Amino acid sequence: MFYAFICQAQILGTGQLGTARRSHSAILLQDGKILIVGGDDANGLVGQAEIFDPISLTSSIIAATPVALRTDHTATLLSDGRVLIIGGVDSNGLLSSTEFYNPYAVPAPSFTAGPALLRARSGHTATVLADGKILVAGGEASGSAEIFDPISQSFSLVSGNLNTPRQYHSAVLLNNGKVLIAGGVVGTNTVLSSAEIFDPQTQMFTPASGPMQTPRGFALLRVLPDGKVQVIGGDGEFSMEMFDPATNSFIALAHVPPHANYLNNVLASRTRSALITTIIQQNPVLQGHPELSAEILALLNRLDHTVTEIPQSNKALIAGGINDAGQILNSATVVSSSAATVTTDRFDYAPGEIVTITGGGWQPNETVWMLLHEEPETHADVITSSIADTQGNFTNMDFAPATADAGRSFTLTAIGQSSVFATQTAFKDTPRISASVTIGTQTPTPLVASNGNTSS
Repeated sequence: MFYAFICQAQILGTGQLGTARRSHSAILLQDGKILIVGGDDANGLVGQAEIFDPISLTSSIIAATPVALRTDHTATLLSDGRVLIIGGVDSNGLLSSTEFYNPYAVPAPSFTAGPALLRARSGHTATVLADGKILVAGGEASGSAEIFDPISQSFSLVSGNLNTPRQYHSAVLLNNGKVLIAGGVVGTNTVLSSAEIFDPQTQMFTPASGPMQTPRGFALLRVLPDGKVQVIGGDGEFSMEMFDPATNSFIALAHVPPHANYLNNVLASRTRSALITTIIQQNPVLQGHPELSAEILALLNRLDHTVTEIPQSNKALIAGGINDAGQILNSATVVSSSAATVTTDRFDYAPGEIVTITGGGWQPNETVWMLLHEEPETHADVITSSIADTQGNFTNMDFAPATADAGRSFTLTAIGQSSVFATQTAFKDTPRISASVTIGTQTPTPLVASNGNTSS
């Protein structure tokens, strides 16, 4: 039943942008449509902005035109519904200009010039802080950062600089109000594994306790309800790892997908970001597999694209980019998505220790299947399930790593039987060396694996 259930198509429809583009921005507006601005195509910088409707799968060039041509910029939705477009690069170099898009302007939506950045920058990040201000970090040689105040509509430099100047990195607001900044590129295409934390109270950047386990550029950072962070993709190995804000460290590297049979699960999960790359055809797990249809391959074979989540309809839009043949794309594909989450109480377990799995964001009272895949493999995949409560939450304590699992990483895939929501996380099993540590005081119930064997 599990295998029949997971093979439902996750591509909901494909439309076309008004113009092919890469390195553009795509931002969800308050009305559920998506504003797409800038980027470049085979003829240079794109001067047309457009609105994509994920319901009708149509895109329309808007009458208003951007103030400036730009690529490698950011676009951030403000609380009043406007969009702030920041920096980027044009044919003359880095830009310090910004502009607003106002969908509510009378007599028609319009672009207007915004305040200038204090440092020209491209390939930076723009992160909305807990107080509504926007941290704009990196994207220029000195590693500076500045904050936009939407009340005064002005920028101010922060006290500290990034410890490592970087472009094309990732940033996300943590539950504690700090900002995780990870990876990126420095110099001549040197991809970084370093990460740092910005504290809005001190306005300083502090290096993380250790680097990521692999260098990444443009990785997806996703904060889970318990504060842990998924770090997905941006490398050449289709991988995911976890960040623990309690220790400011990275752990539990796993590859996605763990098996070709689960490809459709991954397409419905935000871990699909690890697969969207021009080297997807080189993945030995997926080569020649029937699940990798021409439609799915066209979806995954791209770089410099955008992925825009549409949470109110459990969808996401994957738009534009460039494929491995050098073709700049105008495709706009809508796929299944959801805010459902699964997490574990820790990232690291000794053999025999119970793994407490919790989930949230599922449909009330639905059965959620969970598949645990280890690498390198010692046992067949293990399957268990839980029933979500009336709030869409569940807790599962059925699994513990076996003695032979020591040193393995696990990918945990959860799929809602009714909703078809899907999500993944990772953890590892590190053997404990000290004989004075007592572990495994509980014996977990053996679980039936996919081949009918038990994990023990």
